[in-house]
Amino acid sequence: YESLANEFGIDSVEASRNEWANAVYFWMYWGQWSSSHEKSDLVELDHVITKLFSLPGIRHTWDISPVGKVFMDEEFVQFVDGILERNSVPAV
Repeated sequence: YESLANEFGIDSVEASRNEWANAVYFWMYWGQWSSSHEKSDLVELDHVITKLFSLPGIRHTWDISPVGKVFMDEEFVQFVDGILERNSVPAV
């Protein structure tokens, strides 16, 4: 949690809470993605992922944290990373 704490000027407890809260969102998005590939669901996920993952704390968790993309299955990681790349959401 040190890199997140340093980046945002928070302590390690706050960084831990941030990362685990983000992990819950990742699992929620994974659940939606894994249960439906309807066009409307994929469009919604594209929008939400583009907007939320542009926030530094969330993107930090996705790119760097051990509770980020390393917890997700490879197909979902490719789906999310494809959205981020396609929509020019900068990496950490």
